[in-house]
Amino acid sequence: MGQRQTGSGTVSFHDVRLDDEEVLVKPYAQDHPFSTLTPILSQSILSAVFVGSAQGALEEAR
Repeated sequence: MGQRQTGSGTVSFHDVRLDDEEVLVKPYAQDHPFSTLTPILSQSILSAVFVGSAQGALEEAR
């Protein structure tokens, strides 16, 4: 139903029944003490992907 931390947009559902305990809060809600960790984690993962791609390119070039 979507991927967290992708920043690719939102999905809306209409006329769907949910109980309060079934609703997930935003992973980076401002009132959460670890609210700054989610963006940092996202950037770390993306950096690891770029480094891995660069290493693969260098291996192929050798």
